[in-house]
This record gives sequence, C-alpha cells and structure tokens, in this order.
Amino acid sequence: MKKHTIPAIIESIALILLVACNDTTQDEFSHIREMYGDYWWSVITEASEQYGDDLIIEHPVQGDIWLRNSVEDLAFSATHIVRAEVIDSRVELINTLLGEPGLEDMEFYESLREAATVLHTVYSLRVLESFQGNAEIGSTIEAMQSGGQSGNRVLVNLDTTQFALGDEIILFLRCFETLGFNSGPMSLVSYIQGIYQATPSNASRGDLEAFEDGITNAYNQNADFASIEFESVNPTNNLTLTVGDLMRIAEQSSRSNY
Repeated sequence: MKKHTIPAIIESIALILLVACNDTTQDEFSHIREMYGDYWWSVITEASEQYGDDLIIEHPVQGDIWLRNSVEDLAFSATHIVRAEVIDSRVELINTLLGEPGLEDMEFYESLREAATVLHTVYSLRVLESFQGNAEIGSTIEAMQSGGQSGNRVLVNLDTTQFALGDEIILFLRCFETLGFNSGPMSLVSYIQGIYQATPSNASRGDLEAFEDGITNAYNQNADFASIEFESVNPTNNLTLTVGDLMRIAEQSSRSNY
C-alpha cells in the first residue's frame, strides 16, 4: 500500500513550492499567453488591469507527476469515486499540510506552514452516483485544486481543469480526514488522471438516452454498455475509463463494506 500512498503525497508537496513573479512586464504576459493558454491569459490580464504593479503571479514548481498504470491503481489511491455536478466554486488560501502528530513542534513548522498555504479553487459538488466511499447520493462534497485568483494574487497551475456550474464529472478523490489527517475539501488523486467527463464519449445517440438516469442504471439495463468509455478532461491522461471499470469498482467497494 505504501508504494501507492507515498508518491501521491510527494506529488502534493511538490505543488506547494511556489515561485513568485512580482514585476511582470507586458512581454512576459505575452509569453504566459503562449505557454498557458486562453484561460490563464484571461485571468492574468484582467488582474493586471485591476492591480497593475501590485499583481503577484505564482506557479507551482513542476516536478515529475506520478501517473498510475491502470484504473485499478487509480481507484486504489482514492477514498471516494463519484459522479457529481458542479454547483458552486470559490478560491481560498488552504494549508495543505497533512497534520501529522508532532509536526507543529518542529522548529521549521511556521515556515513550512507558510509555504504550504496556497490558493486553491474549491468546487462544491452534488453527488449523483457513488462508486467508492461513503458519499451519499444527493449530498454535497467539496473538492479542491491548487490554482486560482484571490485579490491581487494569482496562482497558475497548468495541470488543473476549470469547471462551470452544471458540469457533470467523474472524480477520483482522496479524503484526508478518512485517512486520519486534517479535515477539509477532498483532493484529486491526480490532476491529470483524476477527472473524467460524465457523458460517455463513444456511445450512440440512442445509447446516450439510457445514461440520463445514471451510469449504474444504464448498465443494469444493458450489460453490453460495459465497454462504453468516458473521456478524460486532461488530454495527456493515458488511462481509459469504462462503464465496466466503474461497475467493478462499485462491486469491490460494496464487498469491502461487509
């Protein structure tokens, strides 16, 4: 189990190491636009118009991101796997330290805490289906991704995907409270591999109608839907998620609860 947990924690720690760029010129903005795409260019330029020289741009130090080799590995690293609808979002500073006992007694704790307190976008999600974990259908959970804007401060994270109200997505999440650490919004198992579109990508128009009442319901009506796929929101994700994968995960999760 440790071989799954430790790299995931290292990946999270890598995201709290920030590089500040306080005196950003227009040429640098153009470079950012080319590198970061329309979304972050829009955020930064609008913030620049409002805050001018007071604008602070930060970005995580990008190290190697640990990619899982299979959906089974991805599910093993998750405490919750859900299909959910985005119903709200906000940006706030969140301390991402895991809260291990005795950490606060270390002499470098304050500097570590300061470095670990970074901007996150927190999404409120209404659970539509639960395949793993104890999230109840109809309940509201929160999931966070590093990155966002608060006042004159912008944290750019290229590995994250932004969502609009009403978007339906499938998420592989880790709840640190479940793992015995501090409570707060859940985090993605992986920014790259942890989110999929909830609408099947290779289903016919007629088959799509069967999914209007949920993935599980569609499968229960027609087991041949097991091969239908869901598209990752991140184009660099090398894992294909199918209806059959989710059904196997749900069955295994159900067995482990007994």
